[in-house]
Amino acid sequence: MGLDPAIVPASRAELAAYFDRVRPQLALTDEARRGVGGLLTPQPSAPTGMALALSSIAAISFSTLPRWARRMYGLPGLPTTDLGVTVALRALRTATTLLPDLPAPPDIDRARRLVREARAAG
Repeated sequence: MGLDPAIVPASRAELAAYFDRVRPQLALTDEARRGVGGLLTPQPSAPTGMALALSSIAAISFSTLPRWARRMYGLPGLPTTDLGVTVALRALRTATTLLPDLPAPPDIDRARRLVREARAAG
């Protein structure tokens, strides 16, 4: 992706330390507020099912932000949100494993096979 490996966090602890360093510089801007509003608000021109699905996916995605980031947007940063989104994402992952794989290039097929083998190995 063009990132220097020396500056990219290599662990959860390094990622947490990175956010601890940059967090005081982060602020909610009008652009960010409008962007989030556009994600969470169904578009009137979209078919109802699609609008609801996209809004739901956006809400789940937004809920994966750390509590402090959700609070920055004026949303609850409650532990129950963390639990709820974890349950939702696990259910979504389980549901998607039941779907058949779409045709893909050989590298993707190989990656899928390796994931299945790793799961089967325990």
